[in-house]
Amino acid sequence: YIKGNYQVQEVRYILTAQQEGNFTATPAHAKVGVADRSRRDIFGMSFGTKWKKAMSNSLEIEVLAQTQESDLVGDFTVDVTIDAQEVKANKPVNLTVKIEGKGNLESFEFPQYEIDAVTVYSDEAKIETKVVDGELYSNYSKSFAFISEDDFTIPGRSFSVLTPEAHQMKALDVDGYDIKIKRTLTPSSTTGNTATNGVVQTNMSRATESKEVTVEKQVEVKSLAWWMLAVAFALGALFMVVLKWLSGLRRGKVNPYKESEALKILYGHMSEDAQIEEMVRKLYARKNGDKNVQIDKKVLKEMVERFR
Repeated sequence: YIKGNYQVQEVRYILTAQQEGNFTATPAHAKVGVADRSRRDIFGMSFGTKWKKAMSNSLEIEVLAQTQESDLVGDFTVDVTIDAQEVKANKPVNLTVKIEGKGNLESFEFPQYEIDAVTVYSDEAKIETKVVDGELYSNYSKSFAFISEDDFTIPGRSFSVLTPEAHQMKALDVDGYDIKIKRTLTPSSTTGNTATNGVVQTNMSRATESKEVTVEKQVEVKSLAWWMLAVAFALGALFMVVLKWLSGLRRGKVNPYKESEALKILYGHMSEDAQIEEMVRKLYARKNGDKNVQIDKKVLKEMVERFR
């Protein structure tokens, strides 16, 4: 924003102390570009930039100790979701814990579950923070997958939270769940029942023969598909080579850059490089009819290519 004769840019920071004590916030540094009015082009317009360094003051900060020990500081709520409480053996049960509210959750880590005869997987916690009206808000999300062959229980969890405004402690509870594993029939019983039926055995033989024919057809189709894919790939590669060759021929026939076009392109970049500035002055001289000025076409082309 504009304040008087100055343009002001504010940068806001939120600092969250992890422990008590005295701390120093070091100065902020800025590098500001100011138009160089001592250099002007042939039209009287200034070009070039002068860089100036600016530095803020430092701050001394005193961080007081917490009135009570707690797992978290702030005002948070918790939401727990589970996709199933009854599954087949070795099928995953997915549980997601989400904590959100006012305060900092960057250093919080939800403890891993350890359950006998249960394999537990978890992903990396996802933490998002944002500033609203000068206050810090955080979202924490972590997912777990539980796999077992027998019934088990996911234990509940509880975290203590200290609210800074009221200086009160409250509990953030994560519910526990009882998981039931469905039982399935053993393969041996199914095999025994099938063997006692002679008709079923005959049908099984025919089905097997039919299945063998089907497999042979599938292999033939897949082989044909791979052959066609290889031919298509070869044709595509040949087309790319021919296209690149034709493109090279066309570029070889293109005339070098016109000096008037090069002047338009390079003029806006005079302040970036002394060689570009010198080239622009030569182009101006040639444009005004000075035939004694020599310009290296190769160097000119390289400069123009940098900004196209």
